[in-house]
Amino acid sequence: MAQNEAHAMVHKGGKSAQSRAANSSPKEDGNKQTDPELIFTKQEKIGQGGFGEVFKGLNNRTQQTVAIKIIDLEQVLEEIEDIRQEIMVLSQCDSPYVTKYYGSYLKGPKLWIIMEYLGGGSALDLMKATKFEEMHIAIVLKDVLKGLDYLHSERKKFTEILKLQISFYLKLEKLNLLTLELLAVDQYN
Repeated sequence: MAQNEAHAMVHKGGKSAQSRAANSSPKEDGNKQTDPELIFTKQEKIGQGGFGEVFKGLNNRTQQTVAIKIIDLEQVLEEIEDIRQEIMVLSQCDSPYVTKYYGSYLKGPKLWIIMEYLGGGSALDLMKATKFEEMHIAIVLKDVLKGLDYLHSERKKFTEILKLQISFYLKLEKLNLLTLELLAVDQYN
């Protein structure tokens, strides 16, 4: 892989990401010279994707919980353009319905992508744990549709949206609401 391809992966974020930083977000100035392990503490592994592993992490400066996606670029040479596109699209988004992007760091052949941690788990996890009623599906789909509506309003192309590999992760507030509703439904059944 050419060195310039790897360095092009490191992105500090677009205008909207910078405005989030001004509002006390944990975004750091991602760049190829900064060792991400000095800024972030990698905690437990929370996922595995086609591009790499995802870890729960801690921003050592702000104590904010983040998600750390680590991709070995030597293992995904054919997908580098897709990864670059995902970073570009996420860095330009500023919506409560799209995972926030905080920055990227290159450490050797490993690309660290720092994003918002969504502690509610996946919709699939919730479905496995309890009975998932139609009203709960409606709540999840409503937010997914709001996210898609935002992406379309920002003129994101369909192919860009697909490359985001939209995952149905819920923010804690949503999970708590769904859990309370599920408990109430179970109580009456």
